[in-house]
Amino acid sequence: MKIAIVTLLCLTFPLSPAAAPAETAVETGTRLQSKYRSVKSMKVDFHQVYEANGIQQEESGVLWILKPGRMRWEYSVPEKKLFLVDGKNSYFYVPADRQVSTRKLTREDIRYTAFGFLLDQSSIDGDFLLETVPPEDPLPKNRKGLKLIPKSPMENVEYLILGLQSETLEVQQIIVQEPTGARNSFSFSHIEENPPLKEELFQFKIPKDVEVLSLEEKE
Repeated sequence: MKIAIVTLLCLTFPLSPAAAPAETAVETGTRLQSKYRSVKSMKVDFHQVYEANGIQQEESGVLWILKPGRMRWEYSVPEKKLFLVDGKNSYFYVPADRQVSTRKLTREDIRYTAFGFLLDQSSIDGDFLLETVPPEDPLPKNRKGLKLIPKSPMENVEYLILGLQSETLEVQQIIVQEPTGARNSFSFSHIEENPPLKEELFQFKIPKDVEVLSLEEKE
């Protein structure tokens, strides 16, 4: 009799379906790579926090990205600075110092940077080993975490942690863990995907009466 009652209850109130298996890090990376292949340009507000040797430095500004391989970082707080990559060269300009640092870049230079996958120069699921970020890592609860460990050496990068919007996988945070123990964290807000951007935004004209420092390409 008891068996019959249990059977009847199961028919009347179906058992809850088993929870879907959690998405693996590789699956998340593949979806993320697919999403950003369709993003050709971006504009975001950024807040950067650099921590090293007990010292914390905060800066903020606006970042523009245009594929392939171009980005423009305009810092406004606490001082005005510009870091620009035009796909072939990089420029770092500090107006208060009247100084510009320039460096020639190869595709490999851009590929092996923390932002190479956003510039369409590196592959999330090809150039990195992927791991799920454990709960104790520094990400807000509403963000999905993905850890990227470079398969080949990257300058000043031991690994990356991406903070992703759980549903859309929008990149809202990039944490760069350096081999020295320093940590560079970028938080993004007011994110615009595929805004119309002009080529001129990624061209740099060296101002008059400034010191120009040419940095040798890293071998």
